[in-house]
Amino acid sequence: MTLDDYRCELPDFILGKASPETAATLERLIETNPAFRAEFLEMKAFIEQTKPMLDAAFAKPSEARLESLSKRILAQTKPRKRAWWEVVKDDFRSLFAGRGREWSGALAGASLALSLIVGAAWLDEELKREAQTRNPMATSSAIATKAFALGISPESLASQLGDEELETALSALESDLPARSSRYEILTDDDVENLFKPL
Repeated sequence: MTLDDYRCELPDFILGKASPETAATLERLIETNPAFRAEFLEMKAFIEQTKPMLDAAFAKPSEARLESLSKRILAQTKPRKRAWWEVVKDDFRSLFAGRGREWSGALAGASLALSLIVGAAWLDEELKREAQTRNPMATSSAIATKAFALGISPESLASQLGDEELETALSALESDLPARSSRYEILTDDDVENLFKPL
C-alpha cells in the first residue's frame, strides 16, 4: 500500500475499525513521519469534534418521540369530513384541472406547429418577392424552362431546323448585328482546315 492508501485508512484507525496489520503500520507511520503525524492529529481532532453530532443525528429515536411523531402524521393525513358541495366542487375542478393540463399542452403544440407553418409560408413568399424584384424572370416556371433550355445544345437545335427556318434564324441574327459590321459568311470545311493548318 502507498502512503495515500494509508491516509484513506486513517478514519477507520481513529474509530478503531482498522485491521491489526493496518493499525500496526499506521502506528509506525505516525511515529516516524512528521507530516503523516500532523495529518493524523488534524483528522483525529475533526472526528472527535463531529462524532457526537453524527451519533446524535443517527441515533435511534426514543419511543416517546416516535409516538408523538406518528400522532402528528396521522392527524395531518386523516381525511376531514367535507360537505357534499365541497366534494362536487373539488371533483369538478379535478376533472378540468387534469384535462386542462392535457389540453394546454396540446394547444401549445398545435399553436407552435401552426406558427411554424405560417412563418415558413410567409418567409417563402418574402423570398419569392425579393427574387422577383431582383430578376422579374425568376419565377419557378421560368427557372424550370431555363434549366431545360440550358441542357439542350445549340447544335442539336440547329440540326432540327428546316431550310426555311434556318434561313429565318440567320436573317434574324444578321438583323441583330450592328450596322457597321460586314455580312458574315459560313465557312466550309476546307476553309476551316486552311485556317487551322498554321496552328
